Amino acid sequence: MKFGGTSYLASMFGRSMVSAAASSMQQSMSMRQDRVNWEDFNYPPGLRVIHFNILDVEDDACRRTVRWVHASYLFASLTLCFNLLAALVLASGGVPKKGLDVLFSFFNLLLFGVFGCYAFYMAYKGLATQNKRLCYQYLIIQGILLVFMLASALAGGANFNGWTNLSRAADAGELSGFWTVWTYLEASLWTLNVVVCVVGMHGVWLNKKSGRPLSWSDNAAAQAQTQTQTPASVNA
Repeated sequence: MKFGGTSYLASMFGRSMVSAAASSMQQSMSMRQDRVNWEDFNYPPGLRVIHFNILDVEDDACRRTVRWVHASYLFASLTLCFNLLAALVLASGGVPKKGLDVLFSFFNLLLFGVFGCYAFYMAYKGLATQNKRLCYQYLIIQGILLVFMLASALAGGANFNGWTNLSRAADAGELSGFWTVWTYLEASLWTLNVVVCVVGMHGVWLNKKSGRPLSWSDNAAAQAQTQTQTPASVNA
């Protein structure tokens, strides 16, 4: 009977710890949400469609990861601007079908600007608020964008100037020299984009896996399990 009573008390103690930890975590996340004004739209400059402040991310490891994710977004956007510039130069030089490629380049820049910014925001807010769901959303969307970056680094058709475009650039007549050099430049940029993107995604995955962006219920359960280990061991 004594053992049963002790087990019952340990069980009740564990439940109370879970409830207290859950309440504490809910309060902590609520305070974090209240401290950051997510309606202060200040990014991108001039457009101001989302809120971004690197200081909102308290954990150092998460803050470094957000910097990598942000760098990936900016780097890819800049590379797409270079791609559009190359298409304009080649179209003005009379390269066949490059007028249509200008539209493709602009379309790619527009689409990436929207989805890339959204993915970046998911990673930033997910790590700033310890929201695992937002981190998963970033990983899914950024994974699709990573495939696009890899294709841009390799492809040599339409407006793409990847590594396989070198043979096409060599047959461009008067602009063959310019196009060949540009292909080396743009393919190298996209290759670096892939590396930066992978580093950012890996950082989000590691931070998520190590427990930094846990949901409050996961974190509460972990805290309660730790706190109930001592009473259980004493009763044993």
